[in-house]
Amino acid sequence: MLPRARRERGSKSSTPRPSKPNTYQPILSILKKADLQDELPEFAVVNVEIWARDGSQMMNLMDSNLRGGFKIYGSLRLTKEQNKYYCKGARNGPYDFETEITSYAIDANPQAQIWVGTVCGWLYIQQPSEQYAAILADTATSVSLLYQCIDLEDEIKEEKRPLKVEDFLFEPSRMHNNDNEF
Repeated sequence: MLPRARRERGSKSSTPRPSKPNTYQPILSILKKADLQDELPEFAVVNVEIWARDGSQMMNLMDSNLRGGFKIYGSLRLTKEQNKYYCKGARNGPYDFETEITSYAIDANPQAQIWVGTVCGWLYIQQPSEQYAAILADTATSVSLLYQCIDLEDEIKEEKRPLKVEDFLFEPSRMHNNDNEF
């Protein structure tokens, strides 16, 4: 459960909290549940934050395999063509939502593109919140380095020579900069 806003009592808590903790709606009150037999729809989201399930701290998405499930908070941006995915009674417009993350996918070619799987489909992270931007940038950098290592390993396999430690020492000039806008 997300921490609720406390009454001001002299000093502010230094623990970050979701930007608007009382305004988030469960995603199933906004979007229909996805049919797993069909191709899952993709929705753009902005002002994204990923938190531990208990709301205690913001989390790096890549830690979900090690630290358990996370929740995503953000604002949906649906196109007119995606109106068919709204729940009955939901009006068009941006919605602040919350939901548990069921999976994630990250593609780093040429920039890190991050999708989060939910019961309603895939959420494409267009823009994180200001307080989450640094964490998401670290995620993007980590994925970029991982892809570079995989590419290097494939290159070396093609040359049919053994891997050496020196092969994985990156010089700044060899590392390509993705200029992520996070």
